[in-house]
Amino acid sequence: MDIMKNIESLIESDISGPMIESATGVSRMTISNYRNKKSDFKKMTLEKAIKLNDYWLSQPGSFTDDSKDDNQKLKEITAELKDMIERLEGNANR
Repeated sequence: MDIMKNIESLIESDISGPMIESATGVSRMTISNYRNKKSDFKKMTLEKAIKLNDYWLSQPGSFTDDSKDDNQKLKEITAELKDMIERLEGNANR
């Protein structure tokens, strides 16, 4: 699975906006806008993408037992994205 598919699955899920907001810090209004197609979720910030992806991966049933390799790959990608954000923030402070 790729990150955008994970986020799309989360947006299309029955998990409430307030619950997603509480867990990720991404506002329920933003989630609602993605769900109602008022905003294109593919244009979200990298920081929001990481938060939503991490939350989706933490949900029961987001992986099956035979997808442990995929789970490890996604954890590695998430770590790489976090490193990229830290580097970008470091460059912005220069």
